[in-house]
Amino acid sequence: ADLRHEVAHALMHGAGCRIPLWLDEGLAEYFESCELPAGRHAGHVQKLAAARQEGWKPSLQRLESIIDLWQMKPADYR
Repeated sequence: ADLRHEVAHALMHGAGCRIPLWLDEGLAEYFESCELPAGRHAGHVQKLAAARQEGWKPSLQRLESIIDLWQMKPADYR
């Protein structure tokens, strides 16, 4: 899983992609498991659904302002 995660980073960066950190990490996490049913990370989907029921809404403005990994919260990876 770690190798797949890091390879995803390497492929995106090697292709010259300049994407926001939250999206870079989210995509790398998405591709780290080769056993995802229907291309979904079941744990993330469940946590996102629960957060939505509690009123959570993503803030793209906050996500776009993240410049360092330590600023990211677990929900930001989902």
